[in-house]
Amino acid sequence: MLFRKYLLPLILCGLTSVGLAQQQTNSQPSAGVTNAAATAAKQQAFDRLLKELEDLIPGTYDKDSQEQQTLTDVVYGFIAGNQTRVSESLSKLIQLDEKVPPRELLLAGLAYSSNNAAGGRALLEQAGVRHREHPAIPLAFARLALIQGRYFEAFACIEKARQSNNQSNLGAELKKYYEIACLDSLTVIEIRRNELKPAERYALQWQQLAPESDKMLLAAGEVKFLQEKIDEAVSFLNRRSDNIKNVTPTQLILGKWFQAKNDDANYGKWIDEAFAKHPANPITQLEFAALQIRTEKFERAASVVAEYEAANGESQQSKLIKARVAFANNDFESAEKNFTQLLQSQPNSFEHAYFLILSMLESKDDAKRKQAVELAKRAYQTFRNNQLLAAALGWALYQTGDKKLGTDLLAQAKGIGSTLPDTAYFLAEIMAADGRNVQAKTLLSPFVNSPAVFVYRERAKSLLKSLGSSEDLPTPGDK
Repeated sequence: MLFRKYLLPLILCGLTSVGLAQQQTNSQPSAGVTNAAATAAKQQAFDRLLKELEDLIPGTYDKDSQEQQTLTDVVYGFIAGNQTRVSESLSKLIQLDEKVPPRELLLAGLAYSSNNAAGGRALLEQAGVRHREHPAIPLAFARLALIQGRYFEAFACIEKARQSNNQSNLGAELKKYYEIACLDSLTVIEIRRNELKPAERYALQWQQLAPESDKMLLAAGEVKFLQEKIDEAVSFLNRRSDNIKNVTPTQLILGKWFQAKNDDANYGKWIDEAFAKHPANPITQLEFAALQIRTEKFERAASVVAEYEAANGESQQSKLIKARVAFANNDFESAEKNFTQLLQSQPNSFEHAYFLILSMLESKDDAKRKQAVELAKRAYQTFRNNQLLAAALGWALYQTGDKKLGTDLLAQAKGIGSTLPDTAYFLAEIMAADGRNVQAKTLLSPFVNSPAVFVYRERAKSLLKSLGSSEDLPTPGDK
């Protein structure tokens, strides 16, 4: 078995990743915090891998069924790097359920989900040779092409999958399953390409085969939303919520869709409505609390997230909201603790890195402030084109004594896209310190009452007040 001798070790080697937080400074959390973060990360990895396998297998298993337990054993073996357990569990699963697709495909899914693209691609290629007539294989290639934005390649793979499906000896239910999977991908492709007429056509074909499908109702609703037929979108989403217990509320989905279009007004309107109608829904609570953070209503955010945690316990999202509230309330010690934990669990989050740097800079401990500089340097190397992290490094250097380099970096950061409020505030503080009050006010004034997220809004207002009335600012055209 070639996959056992060569390919399985290849995919099992890709389980460990090193991120920004793993290069953390000497300011380390307690062992209990570290262990808790590690446990949460392992659980997230397990859930992600199990979901990948469940998505690849037609149908669903009962929670306590032998098939579900065997599927779980595959994931446990994979995470442990136990080739024998993985192989034996896959063989058992194939015996229990004839609908299971080729094992190479399942292993490829595990590989891709553990960030091992080389192993995943090798297994998919082998599956294409060994199981060229199975529709699941070209569908998997289509899915990969879709993720990477290669839509015409995805179209070709789906066409091959449909042909294979029609010519296969699979039973009627399996053929229907793979035809629905093809229509699902075709609808998504056309939505991504903003080709709404064909997207609507594929969604209709999908609806005829699975009139109450959760995914179909969601996709059809999105097509109507993009066509600006909001009432029809609501109708599809309401049908979905009528069919499925504890599904994401219609109003919340619409709010997120408007957010994706940068329509802040409608985003806020629909999230407010979602919370008014579903105040105990945990997903809605978190999104509503996040909206309060964006609109700088920190007390309301704290209140809502406390209700969420009382019923559901702490989550990554609730911890982030608490960390932002702590920062806004100048509780930098709590903010630092929370952002440290968040960065450990999500090492590629620029937001966590940014706030952790700023929280550490507020410390009276010079050693910790120097650690903030080191973290800022690593974050800047990782996110070169991120204005906020470039500004954070400049501000950290300025605050710890390297004023010339810090000022130069902040000036460079200002040129990365449109100037952001925090960057303007840092530069205005430097200008004011140098006695360039008019320049500081000219730079900072437009941001003080802007709707954009502004971490230092209150400090900016205080700074402007200390510099004098806005009436002192020069008007356009003054010499």
